Amino acid sequence: MTSFEGRVPVPTKWVDKDGVDRIRVRHYPFHSKATGSMLEIRDGVTPFLAYCARTFPNEMNKALGHIGWWMRKRIQEAVYKEKPQGTHWPALSDIQRMRTLDDVKRERLGKSLRAPATHAFGQLVKAVGYKRDKALMRVRIGWLSRAAAAKAAKLQAGFSTPVTLKMKRFFAAAGLGIPEGGSIRTEGRELIRPMFEASQREVMQRIEDKIHSYLFRAERKFKLVA
Repeated sequence: MTSFEGRVPVPTKWVDKDGVDRIRVRHYPFHSKATGSMLEIRDGVTPFLAYCARTFPNEMNKALGHIGWWMRKRIQEAVYKEKPQGTHWPALSDIQRMRTLDDVKRERLGKSLRAPATHAFGQLVKAVGYKRDKALMRVRIGWLSRAAAAKAAKLQAGFSTPVTLKMKRFFAAAGLGIPEGGSIRTEGRELIRPMFEASQREVMQRIEDKIHSYLFRAERKFKLVA
């Protein structure tokens, strides 16, 4: 894992006053510390890709941009399914599914309660981003805010929540079983690393296919002009 911070453009869909769908680009902070991954191509492992990086740098960078987009989409889909490739996530507990701990906090703040959860990462699934570095010819997968990066690290590692007297009262009032012991354990759900490990072979193949595609298009365009 490596650390990187910067800003990344993210296309955002919106509807104007006439009801027409439009897309605008917003720039978000980008954080990969502790919870991001970098795709690195080594000459000894993939000589063809190393050759392409030296000979066709523009095509290689475009292919890496595609990989960033594809991996972000793949990670988001895995979160929604609650079953990332190469992992064995525990099923959501009743406490997690009903957002009981969140409701305790929201009740204190006078906020309305939320609908039952369908996956453990909540709104974090929308905070997955990617950053392509053309100068260094690499792409990173990370998070679009420091808070999202910190929360994602916590969810991937697992954590315990102390059970206070007020929380016990809330559980009782909600008709839920009062947790035994002094804390509630939330099991870790590793996401980024296993997804990359499970996708490595396809990542390399996709890069090769994209470069071939870009070169084929360039060749056709050259022939048409000639």
